[in-house]
Order: sequence, then structure tokens, then C-alpha cells
Amino acid sequence: MIISYVHFAFAALFLLTLAYSSLFLFTKTDPNFSPTPEKEWRNFFYKLCGYIILASIALIAIIFYFDLDKNTSNPVFWLESLAIVAFGFSWLLKGETMLRDATEPTSAQ
Repeated sequence: MIISYVHFAFAALFLLTLAYSSLFLFTKTDPNFSPTPEKEWRNFFYKLCGYIILASIALIAIIFYFDLDKNTSNPVFWLESLAIVAFGFSWLLKGETMLRDATEPTSAQ
């Protein structure tokens, strides 16, 4: 039983770190430049991915607290997977694999 609590704590910490990256680190913009329209779209998707990760953590906590993981569908596994995929999508956006800036950012004066 103690192992499940330790696993939950470290998994939550890991997923919270991913959510923090998506919500706060990836959305940063150089204050000397105004964000491009593509950057604004990327910021929207970063936040969406971060909130999906947080929702997954909350649902896992509910499942864990109420001991609802007794069936064979493994909801915790699927929620953890969803959180990881959401971060992966956010990471791909950060590398500008998708929604690459069409123009150079303009200086904000």
C-alpha cells in the first residue's frame, strides 16, 4: 500500500512539472518583441495542454482517493498517458514543429 502512495506522489510531482512547463515556461515571450499571431496560437495550445495535464492529475487523484481503479479499463494508465501525450504535443509546438512563425517578431516600443 505504501508503494502506491509513493508512486502517486512522484507521478503527481512529475506531471505537475510538465504542466508548469506548458503553462508558464513555454508561454514566455521576449519583452523586447511583441508576440506574433503564431506565438499567440502556440500560447493558447500550451495552456490547453497544461490544463489537460492538470485535469488528468485531478481525475487520477479522485480515482485514487475513492479507490475507483478496480475494473479492467485502467483509467489511471489512460489518464497518465493523456497527460504525457498533451505534454508531447506542447513540446512539439515549442520546437515550432507546428505553427512556426511566418514572420520575424517586431520590436515592441
